[in-house]
Order: sequence, then C-alpha cells, then structure tokens
Amino acid sequence: MPRSIKRRYAARPKHGPRGDLRSVYAFNRPGQLPMRCKASGRVDDSSERKLLHAPNHTSAFCVASMRCTHVTEETESMPPNPTSLAAAPTASIAPTLAARYAQVRAATLAIAEPLSAEDCQVQSMPDASPIKWHLAHTTWFFETFLLEPLAASYTAFDPAFRVLFNSYYNTVGEKHPRPERGLLSRPSLERVLAYRAHVDAAMLAMLSGASQTEAVHSLITLGFNHEQQHQELMFTDLKHMLSVSPLAPVYTSADPTQLNESSARGWSAFTGGLVEIGHEAEPGAGFAFDNETPRHQTFLRPYQLANALVTNREFLAFVADGGYTRHELWLSEGWDRVNQSGWRAPMYWRERSDELGAWHEFTLRGEHPLALDAP
Repeated sequence: MPRSIKRRYAARPKHGPRGDLRSVYAFNRPGQLPMRCKASGRVDDSSERKLLHAPNHTSAFCVASMRCTHVTEETESMPPNPTSLAAAPTASIAPTLAARYAQVRAATLAIAEPLSAEDCQVQSMPDASPIKWHLAHTTWFFETFLLEPLAASYTAFDPAFRVLFNSYYNTVGEKHPRPERGLLSRPSLERVLAYRAHVDAAMLAMLSGASQTEAVHSLITLGFNHEQQHQELMFTDLKHMLSVSPLAPVYTSADPTQLNESSARGWSAFTGGLVEIGHEAEPGAGFAFDNETPRHQTFLRPYQLANALVTNREFLAFVADGGYTRHELWLSEGWDRVNQSGWRAPMYWRERSDELGAWHEFTLRGEHPLALDAP
C-alpha cells in the first residue's frame, strides 16, 4: 500500500455505536440529548462537531472536505441511470478527474496501511463494517456505476462481488446482510486489494482517454464524495474495533492535531428569523448530496452559540455532578438510551480502578490519561 499520505489524527470520545472520527472532534454539551443529523437522518448525541484539517496533505486530499460528520451507507445517493449519461462531451476535465481519482483512492489505502489483515477482517458491532469491506465497497461503486455501463471493454473482476459489496442500492440487486459482513473471510484482503488495483487501472484508462460528458463528470464526483464518506467511517469503525481489545492497541503514534483556541470564553447571540438553508443547485455551485437540496426557507428562534469548544474538564464536571443520573437534563429518547446502555461517561473514557477519580481515554494512539483541557 502507498505510504505517500501521512496525517495526524485527533481523538475525542463520544457515545453512540460508532464512536467519533479521527479527524473530526465530536463534542457533547452537558445535558444535551441525542440530535438527529440533517445529512444522514441518524440520531447522534454529539451536539457540536468541528472538522479539522490534517497538518500534512501530501496527497492533496483533506479529511476536512467531507460533507457530513456522521454518515452511514444508508444515506448513499443513488447514481443516475447510466442510459441518461450520453450528453454532449465536456472538454478538458478528464486529466483533473484522473488526478483527483488517484488522490482519493490513495487516501483510502493510507487509512488501512497501519492495519493488519486480521484488523481489516473484524466487524466489532453490527453498525460497523470491516475495513476490508470498505476497501471493496468503494471500489464496487466505480465498477458498478461507471465501468460496467460505460467502458465497453471492461471485464468484471469477480461477478460475485456485485452482491457481496453492495450496501443499500436496492435497484442494483441483492446484497449481503450488513451485520454479517465480518463473517466474510473470503475474499482475502490481498484479493480485495487486487480488486482495487484492477478497477483503478480501468478507471484511470477511462479518465485519461476521451473527454467525459458533464453527466459522467457529476457521477465520478459523486464517487469521490462517496469514498470520502467511507474514509470517515473507516476511522470510526477501526477505532471501535481497536477499543474492544483489552490490549488497547495503538493505530498511530502521531500526536493529535492541536486547536488554537482563544482564552476568551462566552456566548455569541444570533437573532434568528427567516433564513435559507440547503444547497443552491445552480451551475458552478459545487457538489452536494441529494439530501442537501432543495434550498428552502425555515424559521429560527433567537439563539446563542458558545465561542469555544467544551473541554474534557468541563464535561468531567458534568459527569461528576450526576449528569448521567439526572433525567431532567435529558429528553425522553436520550434518557431511555442512557439507561438501556448503562452510560455513565463518554464511550471511550475509562475510569481506572487503581486510581480513584483518574480518568483515561482510549484514542487511536492507545489509552492515555484524559487531557483535561482538550476539547
């Protein structure tokens, strides 16, 4: 696998089945209940998220370009019917597409690089997917929606993969049950990587050839964003996978990205009123998923936002004050989840039994004492 992409990833625990993302800080506000992500529709208990740029972008790929901080395969946009893609060619876009394709695909391999074949096989819970599956499914997208319908000379790597690595695209056909993805010991990781190489060669040949139509350009761009969603999921899933081991394995030894925060803490007031939200679907407006449109008006009551991120120290005070035992601080759905799941602290916080009151945190750098002034 390529070693051209090196990043530092930050760590921050949260509740919920997925944990948080390595280049995304997820923050809980004391007393705040699970919130529904507008992009994915899933309930998540993180009340605030901040995407961080990785310090080194040798591949020109940045995790901060991801559009949704909590996404799953359920939200994947359905590509257009290939028969509708035969529009007038668009000139001078193929070289740019080829370069970006290589960058996005290399970034996915870089995430898997520190992992063993055994790591890539594990599915630590039904809501997660094995890293091997992510590597294959993102490849399946380009094969299924671009190469098979548009590249006349293309030969499928393995026809069985059409079912194995389908996620939620019902119009494509059958799919393997999500909770059973970890049971797929075959194909091997080596064969999945060969699958990626096979599809990559065909895609780069297609992108380096004749100019693509605007419709094909849009579909390929959707594929890029789809794969970047899965890169985010890979960090989420591999962190949970490593966290269930009593060995507290280390994914990376790099220090997390540091935030430069102002010492001034307070609240900023907003008047609210009638506002417009959603993507402006106009030429040149850039990429958006279908669930980000149409742009429309909505009414906001006056509100306030904190001008600094909640720190571990502040959230620890919430825990010590009985935040997980006081129903008045939670909405009913959140309170039910607190009791059903036995929540007493954020998911990756661990109170050491040999050190009274000493909290540690599991991160992608292993387990460390809780950094009280970190977000």
